[in-house]
Amino acid sequence: MKKQLTALALLLGAGLLAGEWRIDLDSRKSGLDLEIKETSPKNFTILDSPWYKEKQKQRFELRCETFDEWKPYSFTFVPAEDGIVTMLVMSKYHKKGETPFVSAYDKFEAQNITVRNGSFEETVPAHGWIPGWNTQSGLMKGNAADGEYYMTASYERNFCQSFNVKAGVPVTVSFMSKNAAW
Repeated sequence: MKKQLTALALLLGAGLLAGEWRIDLDSRKSGLDLEIKETSPKNFTILDSPWYKEKQKQRFELRCETFDEWKPYSFTFVPAEDGIVTMLVMSKYHKKGETPFVSAYDKFEAQNITVRNGSFEETVPAHGWIPGWNTQSGLMKGNAADGEYYMTASYERNFCQSFNVKAGVPVTVSFMSKNAAW
């Protein structure tokens, strides 16, 4: 019985160490279809949006497991036309009244687009908006993957950045993520 309880405690404890980040790619305003080509690690969950009918390939949800230490992730997508793609950075969905899941992000880099302030090191002006991102909250200091600062996000407290993309030109986004808390 003692061994069974120990095994159960280890199993439950291991479940607490794993979280999940989420990034949505949205090109509905430009009306351009996207194709997800590659992910690293390979165990991403990729969901398109069938409820958008003809715009199903214009909004993708990418998710992957996170842990208590920083880990690298990347994905590659190809736009069918020139236009604008918004990258919405958050954490997985939770029901109202439940404790929100929180993910930490740092060191956003990309090929064939420019990510502004990808390591969150630019000085925040007096108005409080984090340069390059559409938010005033989530900036954390210390224990960053790159530099001094990183961002935290939940499903409701998310942040985004939009990019100009070219038809047929693959875009690779890489970043670091880990579990976090408020």
